[in-house]
Amino acid sequence: MMIERMPGAVKTDRVAIARALREIGRRLAQSGGDARYRARAYERAARSLERLPEDLGRVIAEGRLQQVPAIGPALAGVITELYETGRSERLETLRGEQPGELPAPAATKRRGPLLFAHADEEAEALIAFAQSWPATRAMRAAGLRRATETVDSIEILAASRDRAGLAEHLASYPPLQSALKTKEGVAGELADGTSVQIRITTPREEPLALVRHTGSPAHLARLETLAKGRGLSLTTRALGTPKTEAEVYGALGLPFIPPELREDAGEIEAAQQDRLPPRLIEETDVIGAVHCHTVASDGRHTLLQMARAAEARGFRYLTVTDHSPLAHYAHGLSVDRLKAQWDEIAQVQEQVGIRLLRGSECDITRDGGLDWPDDVIAEMDVLIVSIHQRFKLDSAAMTARVRRAIEHPAFKIWGHPFGRLVGRRPPIDIDFAAVLDTLAEARAAVEINGDPHRLDMEPALVRRAHARGLRFVVSTDAHATGELGYVRYGTLMARRGWLAAEDVLNTLPADEFRRAVRPFD
Repeated sequence: MMIERMPGAVKTDRVAIARALREIGRRLAQSGGDARYRARAYERAARSLERLPEDLGRVIAEGRLQQVPAIGPALAGVITELYETGRSERLETLRGEQPGELPAPAATKRRGPLLFAHADEEAEALIAFAQSWPATRAMRAAGLRRATETVDSIEILAASRDRAGLAEHLASYPPLQSALKTKEGVAGELADGTSVQIRITTPREEPLALVRHTGSPAHLARLETLAKGRGLSLTTRALGTPKTEAEVYGALGLPFIPPELREDAGEIEAAQQDRLPPRLIEETDVIGAVHCHTVASDGRHTLLQMARAAEARGFRYLTVTDHSPLAHYAHGLSVDRLKAQWDEIAQVQEQVGIRLLRGSECDITRDGGLDWPDDVIAEMDVLIVSIHQRFKLDSAAMTARVRRAIEHPAFKIWGHPFGRLVGRRPPIDIDFAAVLDTLAEARAAVEINGDPHRLDMEPALVRRAHARGLRFVVSTDAHATGELGYVRYGTLMARRGWLAAEDVLNTLPADEFRRAVRPFD
């Protein structure tokens, strides 16, 4: 493959190289077998190149290419070859093995909604690029501020005194395909087909524009009705130039409503009656990394690596909760392996400052039992009880199964309660009201799982559980060091469920958390 290059056109080179990497990935995917996994590596490397904030040539010349996320030695070699020669021996070989154009099933276009976490990541990269333009005054991922589980597009609101200059800058964003300057700003698509809409406003108009482009249509309709009742409308002509979103809501007789609550799900009435939480939970409130896996079961990093990574992120304690024996697909631990892990925990504890709590993610058995003997559970600090099999039981059978598990005296945390995978697996069929009765009687806590594919439980159910006086755990369900950052998504789901820090157990110090969740206590 030859890449047309012009002196100084580093951005063009980078985009062309990313395109070549994607073609290699797609052709590898066509080969089937293990090649499909290598194909994903090429896609990740292409995305990293597109987001690279500095000159690619300088990175290569200084030998720093392998420091770029998702680029290891082999990929660094392919990228360097493409950059220096405009050719890829790897791609030419694949083209020889697969002559002709790639068939339509090889397209990399995304199908269906985009997971919030992926949209959030894309938006952060675009915002970082925009903020490198001197005239940028503000950039917000407007619609994403509600943190819904999925989105159909990425909508960005930008503020600048040089709207034309910022539009020109944004249109040059490397990952943005076929970018068009519009009346409102810039529109285009990412390589996977995700639609991106960037609206550019002036700094003085930004607070009102942020309100208009954050709330759900139903929430905004309610605000319009309130404005009309006051002889106003949601326009700068009617409201003047409010300096903050709080001033916009104040003009309508309301206190500030946090973005995650703007769904017309009772927040307007709660605001009018002064019943909104005075302060929603923040990510920094969560000081315990709860629900973490290691290489002992299906995690990708050692206990020491997980502990050091959690400590580096500022967590004060970490629960070691690898899988129980029934989870054979996830290399669930036997009793002997679990006790060997307790010895490892003691050894690692001497090497780190973060507190380590020993426990397990325990399967609920077919008949509602727990997948560890009571005498073993009694020696744990924490037990997360979850369903991993037999998701399709009818409502009566599933409800009875879960209620029996909750009635066990060691049951303290209900892990990813509904077992859903966003867009891939529906939640279990269960009588939630009946289960809430049992949970309330047992005084058990409910997990809000931050894995972007789970985000379980959904906010409406969190609110129902909270109304019954239940408490929660915001977990990472981390299977690797990088996934400890999933606490962000769990916290956002908790905020959407109207929770404050005092509603979440792992905002407590380690000893208090342990007392609250220790089995049999």
